Amino acid sequence: MRLGVRRLAWEDLPVRVAWFNTPSVYTHVPLDLPIGLARTEQWFRDTLMNVSRVDFTFTDAQRPQEEQQAFAGLTNIEPVHRRAEMYMVVRPGETGRGIGTAVLRWLCNYGFANLSLERIMVTTLADNQVARHLYARVGFVNEGVLRRHFHYQGRLVDRHVQGLLRSEWEQQAWHTPQPVPFSLDTGS
Repeated sequence: MRLGVRRLAWEDLPVRVAWFNTPSVYTHVPLDLPIGLARTEQWFRDTLMNVSRVDFTFTDAQRPQEEQQAFAGLTNIEPVHRRAEMYMVVRPGETGRGIGTAVLRWLCNYGFANLSLERIMVTTLADNQVARHLYARVGFVNEGVLRRHFHYQGRLVDRHVQGLLRSEWEQQAWHTPQPVPFSLDTGS
């Protein structure tokens, strides 16, 4: 499948809300539930002029009017320190098809090649071993555990930290040193 990439749009918000309210997603994403459309629309308005983040929608490039395949982005972008944190959510029920790997690689290429970052990090909840394994396969290095770091669903939970440095990204066979286009291939 060839994925198209575009900036997150107003029209994506109802789908994004539905995904974040799906148990397979919200059990791994530390957000206050339920996620409502009005609150998400306000969040979107607040982020439109926020230069410290970029949010993307990934669609099937052969059928751009079809359903979204993933949402991902870079947040807490700090140009002086040349670092950012990333997030990614694949369409519920569609994991294991290569979409997450393709999105993750594209997002890393975008961050390092287009934004000149030196470091991209990701945090996951303690029970999200599948995501940590994916990040490690792409080249992210385990940097540690922030113990009892986040209040989530009535309890304090650990957050695992993984990072990818520019020098580690440059060693990956999939890295693209030139600015990346807004399309990618999942290999499936």
